Amino acid sequence: MKKLILAGAALLTGTAIALPANAEVFNGFYIGAEAGVDKDAVHVNGSGVHVGSNSNFGYGMIAGLDFKVLPNIVIGAEGDVSLDHNDFNFNNGVTIFSGKSKRTFGLTGRVGYLLGGRFLVYGRAGYENAAFRFSDSLSTSKHNFDGFKYGAGVELGLLANLAVRLEYDHTNFNSATPLTTSPTATFSPGKSRVMGAAALYF
Repeated sequence: MKKLILAGAALLTGTAIALPANAEVFNGFYIGAEAGVDKDAVHVNGSGVHVGSNSNFGYGMIAGLDFKVLPNIVIGAEGDVSLDHNDFNFNNGVTIFSGKSKRTFGLTGRVGYLLGGRFLVYGRAGYENAAFRFSDSLSTSKHNFDGFKYGAGVELGLLANLAVRLEYDHTNFNSATPLTTSPTATFSPGKSRVMGAAALYF
């Protein structure tokens, strides 16, 4: 997956001027690449409530479809897949755990207000899935968590078919008990990101 994301980003940087002349930012299909700061935090509920967290570099690909339903109103849907490799340690007052974030993917909707035809202020919300690996002294387990993602950002149309954005988003994931050797340890992850992205419209 890492090689696929990097190849897609390289392709993105070299094709902006080759797209059809009728391509229009904020109206139509687009693909893009994103990168930024990714912070993962995990609450563990055992004897007390404790948190493990760490921040790292994250990157991924996006693809979506926008519609200008009114001259200043944009609605759309976007899928994403991203990677980060946050390592963190935490405990529940009894057992020391280690965690590692792996990949995320999701689908969100967004609504935005367009200023001057080139500057979009938007909010988004939707579904996100994340894979984490947890360990204690006896076992290791990978678990997929479902979550609700929400965020807001600004996007600028640089060319007729190229836009750049800056976005903050946060996801709250469901709770799970993935380690059979620690049956009282319930993990509740959360993810916060500040991401920049570039998108090509077709």
